[in-house]
Amino acid sequence: MNNKRSGFTLTETVVAGIILSTAIAVSMQMLVATSAQHQTMEQGRIALLEAGNVVERLSVLPWSKLDADELSAWNLGPQAARALPGGKLEIQVQPTSDEPAAKRLTVVVSYSPKEKQPARSVRLVTWRYADAIATPPPEGKNENK
Repeated sequence: MNNKRSGFTLTETVVAGIILSTAIAVSMQMLVATSAQHQTMEQGRIALLEAGNVVERLSVLPWSKLDADELSAWNLGPQAARALPGGKLEIQVQPTSDEPAAKRLTVVVSYSPKEKQPARSVRLVTWRYADAIATPPPEGKNENK
């Protein structure tokens, strides 16, 4: 009679289990790292969108309202405030002495992604020129001559 059994030995099964456990552990670490990277990228995207939205809001403000003191009261939008831990909005206004009159507007959205990580920020810079106001020529002068 032939007593040979087909199948795996206990040693082969244990080795296969160890290899499978190692593969699962490595996969889980990769999944966690990928998830953290995705969250970091999403926060950066939200910060960039918020900075862009602020620049758009500044572009439609009247020239006289582009004042650092007045703009210091602005805050992040509600969605950005929820998504960006420790999120802050800073708007800098730097008038120029050149003609035509212009103001350099810098919008900075900063946030702290996680503990023990350095703060990150998104910075957008734009120029805004004084509204063109038609001024009548001085009396006695006619531009058509």
